[in-house]
Amino acid sequence: MAETEQYRRVGKFELHEPIGEGAMGEVWRAYDSVIRRYVALKLLSRAGRSADARERLLREARAAGALQHPNIVTIYDLGEADGQLFIAMELVDGRDLSTLIALREPLPLERKLDLVIEVLQGLSYAHERGVIHRDIKPSNVRIASDGSIKIMDFGIARLQSADVTGSGAIVGTPTYMAPEQITNGAITPATDVFAVGCLLYELLTYRKPFGGETVHGVLYQVLTTDPKPLRTTVPSIPAALERVVSKALIKVPEERYETARQMQSALFAIRAALSGASDTTQRLSLRWSPIPSAVLRLVTHAPLKWRAAVLTTLMVTALVLLYVSRSPSPVAAPIGDAQLGGASLDQLLGYALPATLNGALVAQRDSTLAARERARRAGAMKNNVPSLILAE
Repeated sequence: MAETEQYRRVGKFELHEPIGEGAMGEVWRAYDSVIRRYVALKLLSRAGRSADARERLLREARAAGALQHPNIVTIYDLGEADGQLFIAMELVDGRDLSTLIALREPLPLERKLDLVIEVLQGLSYAHERGVIHRDIKPSNVRIASDGSIKIMDFGIARLQSADVTGSGAIVGTPTYMAPEQITNGAITPATDVFAVGCLLYELLTYRKPFGGETVHGVLYQVLTTDPKPLRTTVPSIPAALERVVSKALIKVPEERYETARQMQSALFAIRAALSGASDTTQRLSLRWSPIPSAVLRLVTHAPLKWRAAVLTTLMVTALVLLYVSRSPSPVAAPIGDAQLGGASLDQLLGYALPATLNGALVAQRDSTLAARERARRAGAMKNNVPSLILAE
């Protein structure tokens, strides 16, 4: 390293270069001289050193520090040194989703869905632990150098169980704020779902769903108008995907997806249908993942006459794929990321296979008496679940 005397210091941290700035303060690329690693160091700005700003920064650390997930930036440390309050966070090399959108990069639809599914994975984890982000937007979604997604800045996150007295101020980014944030209504996981709907809309069209020349104009649009239908801008978008985005952007929170997990399941099914079965031309690596709720609903409500035939077909498919995955592959040329829509084969299989194989294994997984009774009453899974969803 270069001589440390050239760097401004905050406690044990050497500030190397600024990498961002927001309402809360500056973010620096900094070096932890004790642990000997680089971190992203957030400093409370001079303009924001009020008791309220300090409490918001502390709340960020407490909320995000309790979360340990691959799609959420990790909090390392919180403290005060030389009169400066700071939060030390995981430094994620890469770029923000806002940069990708600004450059209008022509990503395949599959890759765009992959990115948003990862955002929803991180939010699902946070929601299930009582944490709501409340400021999801492209600049708070980091695409790491390995292609994975990291959600940043839980600076205005609120623990659902916390006793917080609001000041009546509207906190968030107008373009991505849910109506209930504007009207000081109840903040729930559906609030983040609305923001993800805005983000997905913008990623698909490179246009914001709600416009306006002023902040008040944007807020009025959020409260009173529906975005232009996706397929009028991008006709190639599947109708099922347009319905998912439209549901996420419903004004009334009770009519949206209640949780990020529900929206994630809907996108999983669409992603699986888009990838199809044509990507299984090299050695497969099967893996288990949770059964999407959409699949379970079809299993439990389909007519009985379909159950035996489809379940048998799926079991045979599972055995064949397992055999292929354990056999040497004769394929000479590997399939590259470009052919797989920007994702690895393992990622694609992670989306495509659960919707099929998990349905076949549902009886084995749900071994309790209650699950067997539900399966006996329910009926059968309809054939080709993702295709049905896209064809509706």
